[in-house]
Amino acid sequence: MKYKALRRLRVRMLVVVLVCGGGAAAADPVTLLMLERGVTASATSGAPDADAVVSTATGPFTHDVNAYSGQTVCLPFGGKCVTYSARGTASQSSLVSVREDGTFEVRAHGSATASVSFSGEARAASRLLAAFAVDSEVDFVLQASGTGAAFAMLEDDQGRVIGAGDLTTGVERSGQLAPGTYTLRLAAEAVVATPADYRLAADFDVRLSVAGRRPDAVSCRVRLERPDYIAGERVVTTLTRIANNGAQAVPVELKMWLGLPGGARLVARNDGADGSVVIPPAAGMDFAPFEVLAVDAQTAPGLYELGCRLLDPVSGRELAGDSDLFEVR
Repeated sequence: MKYKALRRLRVRMLVVVLVCGGGAAAADPVTLLMLERGVTASATSGAPDADAVVSTATGPFTHDVNAYSGQTVCLPFGGKCVTYSARGTASQSSLVSVREDGTFEVRAHGSATASVSFSGEARAASRLLAAFAVDSEVDFVLQASGTGAAFAMLEDDQGRVIGAGDLTTGVERSGQLAPGTYTLRLAAEAVVATPADYRLAADFDVRLSVAGRRPDAVSCRVRLERPDYIAGERVVTTLTRIANNGAQAVPVELKMWLGLPGGARLVARNDGADGSVVIPPAAGMDFAPFEVLAVDAQTAPGLYELGCRLLDPVSGRELAGDSDLFEVR
């Protein structure tokens, strides 16, 4: 007979933050002031165990931590043995970068899991904290949904919450950010202490876009079906669109690429270098669904980036750009 009580908490998060100035104003309209990312895990059910990775550097951050503690106890009479165990795991794949045009981007996918069998304590967390300054008024849109307990919060330097909410009912916020300092807080946390007979799970997906190109500019947008994939699944876009909101037709060169774990890039699409792609005024072109990758057992795990860029086919000047992240597990 097997004696086992299990309590498990799992939290997933996907967060995308896009911050940029409006128009061709001074360089660096957004300045990164502080950044800290980390994953931690601990477990105690026998000899305690802990694991953690913390970074204050920009660029990609892809780490997993795991902590396990257990012991087997056998009764002196009858020969029955019981194994007590606790496990905590956490991961995060995030990218923080500042583009040449002053665009500041934060994207993150994090998870935390804690479980206890019979008796013990397990803790896990994936966190990101970023502070940035805005020197001119910019627009923002926050979209979030999920279940259970996890949070993403954007607040100003007075502690006023700009974007947050109950993710189980879905969140959509939009408006303007005035010049000032703002803090983005992301966390996925799991804590289990003492045995229990129930199981709890939570997850969320969040996208925050602050500003972007003005309505009179051309645009290139890409969005993926979901944030993570496993072998046997296909990575497909739900949005692949170029548009022109101006009054004049605009010739463009369309470039799409796939960024691989480790920093290498592969060409996904390249059209219009000869001036053959022209977006009519007040019109757009849709390419979705666009298959990006077929994931198999040989596909390297890690964080991938699908990017889209529009260039002037004569001068090579960048007109618009966008990208989205996904993780192969």
